[in-house]
Amino acid sequence: MHECHYEPIEFIYEPVYITGRPFVSDSRWERIDEALADIRSAWISGRFDLIERHVQPGRLIAVLTDGDYDYAVSSQDYLAMTEDAMADLNTISFVWNKVRERSDGTIMAFADHSYWSVDRARTVYVSYTLAKEGTDYFITEVGSSLNPVNW
Repeated sequence: MHECHYEPIEFIYEPVYITGRPFVSDSRWERIDEALADIRSAWISGRFDLIERHVQPGRLIAVLTDGDYDYAVSSQDYLAMTEDAMADLNTISFVWNKVRERSDGTIMAFADHSYWSVDRARTVYVSYTLAKEGTDYFITEVGSSLNPVNW
C-alpha cells in the first residue's frame, strides 16, 4: 500500500453522459464507451487483458471502500489483485448504471457486479474512475461496497 494525496470527490452538476445515447464519430464519449465496454467484458468473459489495457504502468490507483478513500496501490499490485479476483469469481452480471464527470475532468462509472459465491449469488457495487491520457482512458481509482453508494 502507498500513501497518496487524495482530493474529495466533486461532480459536475449536469449529467453529461447517458448510456445508449447515439454518438457521432467524433463524440468525446466514444472512447469512454470503449473503456467501459472493455471493463464490463473483462468481468463477464474472464478476459484479464481487457482491464489490463486500461491500466498505466507505474501509476498509483486509489481504492475506495463504501465511497471513501481507503488506500492506494501500484498499478502492478492492482493488476495482480484483479487477476486473482477474476480467477476466483464467477461473474453472473456486470451492469453499468451511472456515469458521471467529476470536476477534475475524470469520469466515474458505477456498476452492479453480481457473482456466485459458494452456494448463492452475491452483488457488490463497484466504481471505476478513468482519466483521459491522449485519446485513451485509464483507471485511476476503483471502489467497492456491499451497499449502493449514492453519488
